[in-house]
Amino acid sequence: RAAKGHSLTAHLEAATMAEACRLIAFTRMPVAQIGYRLGFGDPSYFSRRFRRRMGESPSDYRLRLQDG
Repeated sequence: RAAKGHSLTAHLEAATMAEACRLIAFTRMPVAQIGYRLGFGDPSYFSRRFRRRMGESPSDYRLRLQDG
């Protein structure tokens, strides 16, 4: 923690959300399936964690990327 400035949990969540962003952007996989694939047992919990970390829902993130 002292060397990196954040906890292992924070590092793992950042890596998980980076993978979520990649899957949302480059696959047509449903958001719920992405959540399950990343180890979340509940799609709504995955969406809440994603929103907290990224500032928007997974669906909104996907729409923004498609429009841009």
